[in-house]
Amino acid sequence: MSAHHSSSGGYNHHQIASQVDLANADEPKTCYAADFMPSNESYYGCVNCGDESVDQKRPSLFELRRLRNDSTQSSVTVGTSFIPSDVKFPTKHGLRSTCLSFKPNSSSLKSLNDTLKVQCVTGLNNGTLCVHDLSIPMSDDENEISVASMSLYPTKSSRPATVVAWRPKIESHAVIGLSTNRKLGRGDREFCCLLWDVEAQRPSRISSKISSTNIYNGQTPLHRFSNNTSVSSLSWSNKEGNTLLVGTYQKIHIYDIRLAGTNTPPSSKSVHNNFVRGIEMHPFHEHIFSTFTNGLDDVKVWDIRRKDSALHGIKPSKAVSTIKWSTNTGCLAVVSSDTVRSYDTLSNRPILTNILHSSSDISCIAFQPRRKEEKFSHSNSLKHPRRMLTVSSNGDVRTIPEILNAPMSISLRDGTLASSFGNSFWINRSKERNTANDDSRYIVNADNSKTILASSSSMIGEDISETMMRRAKYLHINSHPTRPARCLEILSDEIDNVTFKDEGINALQLWRLWSWIERVEQFIDEYFNNKSDTNRTTLWSASSLVTSGALKLFKEAEEVSGERISALLDCVQYESKARAKVLSACGWIASENITCSSTANVTLPKFERKAALHVFKGDLEVSVQCLQKGADALIESSDIETDRYYAEVIHLVAMCIAGFNAKSTVWRDACKSLLKRIDVIDKSKSLNVCYLRAACIFLCNIGQDAFTSSVLLDYSLRLTDRVAFGCLFLPDNELFSFLETSTKRCIDEGNLEGVALTGLGGRLSIRLLQSYLDRTGDIQTIALICTRVMPEDW
Repeated sequence: MSAHHSSSGGYNHHQIASQVDLANADEPKTCYAADFMPSNESYYGCVNCGDESVDQKRPSLFELRRLRNDSTQSSVTVGTSFIPSDVKFPTKHGLRSTCLSFKPNSSSLKSLNDTLKVQCVTGLNNGTLCVHDLSIPMSDDENEISVASMSLYPTKSSRPATVVAWRPKIESHAVIGLSTNRKLGRGDREFCCLLWDVEAQRPSRISSKISSTNIYNGQTPLHRFSNNTSVSSLSWSNKEGNTLLVGTYQKIHIYDIRLAGTNTPPSSKSVHNNFVRGIEMHPFHEHIFSTFTNGLDDVKVWDIRRKDSALHGIKPSKAVSTIKWSTNTGCLAVVSSDTVRSYDTLSNRPILTNILHSSSDISCIAFQPRRKEEKFSHSNSLKHPRRMLTVSSNGDVRTIPEILNAPMSISLRDGTLASSFGNSFWINRSKERNTANDDSRYIVNADNSKTILASSSSMIGEDISETMMRRAKYLHINSHPTRPARCLEILSDEIDNVTFKDEGINALQLWRLWSWIERVEQFIDEYFNNKSDTNRTTLWSASSLVTSGALKLFKEAEEVSGERISALLDCVQYESKARAKVLSACGWIASENITCSSTANVTLPKFERKAALHVFKGDLEVSVQCLQKGADALIESSDIETDRYYAEVIHLVAMCIAGFNAKSTVWRDACKSLLKRIDVIDKSKSLNVCYLRAACIFLCNIGQDAFTSSVLLDYSLRLTDRVAFGCLFLPDNELFSFLETSTKRCIDEGNLEGVALTGLGGRLSIRLLQSYLDRTGDIQTIALICTRVMPEDW
């Protein structure tokens, strides 16, 4: 059986309708509803929700409860409105409420003796509009329960109420929506939306501890709408209360109350393929509202001024039970089963901002109201999170924070990490790792710089907070701590001391990032130093790291690349000014005035990469010389058997390159056999072995289709080397495609090597930095990078 929820009207006139089957009004079904009092975050009203403090032998039509301020987050009943014992209603299954709505200013009315005056209207399952008046003493006695007086406004024919709402401007007006009664047949001319004036049609108010009841038989509503059409939802659209939105089957009818009684038809808008189960007005934007229906149809956001199409559509994964705008953040909460998803709908498309889960299916929700003088603050919402009422499918009421916090702190005394989530709290004590008060050992270098002595055991399994602490201490004891050279020194130490696992891979990516930054910044300095020299020309033209990314260098050039045939490799190579700039940034074209600490490092990079780059550029003779010198040096410096085997393989690779003959099948077979020996080398040397393998495969594939893919898709190589390789061998369209694909991959993986593509400015670079931060939590590296630029669009 289908269920429905009414929506909450805008501008603090709250209502939540119940689960009522419009097609079968006589079938018994418990209807649950709850909502906060306007402008009062401590009190809420509910109907049919279980509570042990209430006399279950005498069911109530309405209850007012107050939230406790203790850790249990429970509530206590402070007022109730019982079913009249002296009044008989022609209902088959008993009298009960189906929906409720608080009077907008009811919580602000106080008498002289500190008594809270509350007025609420509920709709009953026989179509009666019921107005409840309660006087709640502002005392701490939780055992004192006030009994409400009520006024009843019945309809001519019995049919369940689906939704009620107070009129915003004229507070004596209340509207009720009804379903049709099938038993009346096609001749039923009853209206299903009635507007009552509850003040003009009531006698003197009765207020006492004894429940009093006033029934107004024969009275007629002030206005009647929706003739012979079931009303499944309704809401007032503005502060003046002149426009009423009524949801029916597939449509929303918009009534101008000022034209009521003039036979002027309402304007209509088709919104769904079934009953419009809820209409929710935005709490801060009077023209915006949202709707939902049964099944998996989209939850839609509309602008009442536009009748052509919806502003947004939110596709639910499961059937939607209710929707609600947050009075705190302005986000739209969509409830499906036991999950509440919040969406920001003010952007070009809905953005999922929060997901909350409940222990059982949720039938309706209500957000804790915000005081009029209070402004939304993210920091304040973290310290004092607003609570949200959830009513389960069996009537249990629970409160959960609207925003779940996960605070974390690190002790400066002993490095203890404390964190919490929900009602759980964790403390991680680590006495064997680096902490803030450790006296780390260091050595003084020849240039008076200091190097912290780190061991592999202290870095493996290191928490990111400990890694940042260790790096910060290293930078602190050295001069010019923000220079790329200092970052390269500490990262080189990490790579040498950590096995080639996750820790080593991350340090290697950061080393490649800082080597690119150091190289490009020196190109920029050279550009500005030679800018006034008219007799000297320089290739580099980018003025900052913002415009030094490969993508921007190519987009700014807007030139067609030229072609030339490599004599030794017998293949096409491409050249242009933009390609030459990218090759320089990638370290493939050196400058006589630039000496980077990354290229001067003894350990990184080694001769294997240098030899491979000469192969790619066609300098085979220079490549062979690099390999021979490297192998000889390895034999002289080490007596380890594995190192000697590696040196032997290097000599074989040098012989293979020296005898290169792209047209000889014998040479190709010998080279493929050599690749098998390269593949069995110890994986700890893969940092350098990958370049030997790439060089051999490249030479084997020359002359074949897509011979460049083996290098371009080898992710063990530096990204800058693969980009430079593409600049040599890819035509313009394929090169642009490769750069865009590589950028997307870096953003998805959070690989900061992608800065060489995006530069340090623009949305792509921001997404890349954010992705890396989300993956590692390394805010230290992000801060150091951002200190080097000041983009205008940041």
